[in-house]
Amino acid sequence: MQTQSGQRTSRRRGNSRSAGRAAQAMHQLPWQQLRNPLTPIKVISDDQLESIHHASLDILEQVGIKVLLPEAREIMGQAGAKTSPDSEQVYFDREMIESLIALAPSEFTLHARNPAHNLRFGSNYVNFGTVASAPNASCMDKGRRAGNRQDYQDFLRLAQHFNIIHFLSGYPVEPVDVHPGIRHLDCLADAARLTDKVMNCYSLGSNGIRTPSKSPGSPGASAMNSWMPNPACLPSSIPIPRWRWISPCCRASWRWPNAIR
Repeated sequence: MQTQSGQRTSRRRGNSRSAGRAAQAMHQLPWQQLRNPLTPIKVISDDQLESIHHASLDILEQVGIKVLLPEAREIMGQAGAKTSPDSEQVYFDREMIESLIALAPSEFTLHARNPAHNLRFGSNYVNFGTVASAPNASCMDKGRRAGNRQDYQDFLRLAQHFNIIHFLSGYPVEPVDVHPGIRHLDCLADAARLTDKVMNCYSLGSNGIRTPSKSPGSPGASAMNSWMPNPACLPSSIPIPRWRWISPCCRASWRWPNAIR
């Protein structure tokens, strides 16, 4: 009888603890697109902003950018940039740049795997994303440690849970225990399985863009057909210093529109 009574007491205490944890669950507002009702603060004057713009046009026109991928230089030349067969330097007329800028929409929608999580960009919309490629993770239980896949997956779960996080702007923590040659595959497969929000992919070559969209961890074929033809990802392309654009970033950027076809 004592054992049975003890078991009943233990069960009651366990239920009480569970109820207490449920009562302490974090309250959050529903998912929503945020808009800033305030006029943006002008850090510099319109004249100063125009001066910066013209200085950037001078650099693109007179200094140019060293583009290491021949295919990219060819495409840029077809679009109106100045190229030379015996040079990797590419020069851009200011008229060309300004005409292309004029084609950019003032607003656009970035599509998530779950349509309820589609995001509107531009105008006064405000979207919050995760950090990208933090080298370490830290918590009260385990302390500070190098990024790893388990922590990466846990951060994805948190990003999915919190409504204030609208998109993944990169790997919430870099999983250094996954080989760099396949890291983009495993990471995007995890993101596709554990979240349904707008994702990021790193522009590390055309295969880095094309392969994840067709990997087993990605959404099913029927979902992909409706999801991927629309703007659906935040690709990161990072030129190295001194006005150079390395080949993998070029290849990914120029082949991105065709990567899912």
